[in-house]
Amino acid sequence: MERLYDFLYLALKKKKVLIVGLFNDTTTDICVLQVEELKGEILKESVIKFESVDLFTDWYMKQKEALPIVLTIASQSVPVQSGQADTNLFSPEEFLIESDPETHLFAFARRDQLEQHLIELDQLKHNIISIFLGPVKAYGWASKVSEQNVQIIGNYEITRLDEGVQIKEVSHESAEWNDRTFGPDELLLYLTSFEYFLSDINRGMSSIYEAAIEFTFRLLFRKLFVYGSVVLLAVFLGSAILFLYFDSTKTELEGRHQSNKILADAALKYEEDIESLESVLNITNRRPIISKYAVELGRELPQSILLIGMKVFPIEVSSSNRQNSLIKRNWIVINGETRSVADISKWVGDLKKYPWVLKILKQEIEKKEGKYIFNLRLEVPDVE
Repeated sequence: MERLYDFLYLALKKKKVLIVGLFNDTTTDICVLQVEELKGEILKESVIKFESVDLFTDWYMKQKEALPIVLTIASQSVPVQSGQADTNLFSPEEFLIESDPETHLFAFARRDQLEQHLIELDQLKHNIISIFLGPVKAYGWASKVSEQNVQIIGNYEITRLDEGVQIKEVSHESAEWNDRTFGPDELLLYLTSFEYFLSDINRGMSSIYEAAIEFTFRLLFRKLFVYGSVVLLAVFLGSAILFLYFDSTKTELEGRHQSNKILADAALKYEEDIESLESVLNITNRRPIISKYAVELGRELPQSILLIGMKVFPIEVSSSNRQNSLIKRNWIVINGETRSVADISKWVGDLKKYPWVLKILKQEIEKKEGKYIFNLRLEVPDVE
């Protein structure tokens, strides 16, 4: 489980953090430095100083973002020495010890005193995720980057010797490091941030360790909520688009189905009319061959052409003498409509292929209200 905590802590570690320095046992001298890791570089803002915990707490509560807090305690209750800490003298149950084997520096503090500091910062305890003592870690990073033999960090002057280091308390207004000028306290806080960004979860104090885990899981749930919301929004939008697409397709298919149904009903009606006509003609034994022609015309009629009327051996009345009428025994007259002239032309071409169609006597096409009304007169063999 600890490996999981370390993994999540490193993966979700905030790139922006407050390094808070306590330089007085009465917590009346608090320095705050906001730092941010950006593209491998650690950027800092100006140090803000507070004269009490209450003032710092009020300021923190007013910030837009609750940044994690890293405590650096460099007060009189945190002695710093060179060499190795003797665990016989400093029991881990009573003391928190911080050491750096490369620089031979170590600092120690009584756990009850550190807990007192945390009690005073009780309103912020859930955001305090790490703690460091004195300049131990800060000097460790300073010595790796700079080859200065004498380094001012906080209230300490640390001199590099052939074996180990020498440390003493001093008072300076500024400190030089890596060709840059800092305030002594500012440099201590700035270098401590290196340890935060590059180290695993701090297990020095159980209460801070638990707060770090809690803070990490809050970040995790917040990210899951954001990403989950994005995914749900994407799913919702995708579902809406699919719904609109399928609804549009459904409407289109319903329209096509209705059109096809109308055409099918019309075709069925024509077939019924033709069959009825054929039956009548055959029953009366009048023009059975002509009846066959009419049936074939109806069956070969394209769906795009609507047949309005068809007459076999029509009666032609003379315009001058209505009493003088003549039955045309070898004519078939067809009336209909369509929306495409090309469909009519193709059908007429197909009619000419029938062996019993001798001639197209008349072919009239008129456009009316967006439709083409046609009239055809076919000559067929005389059956008498």
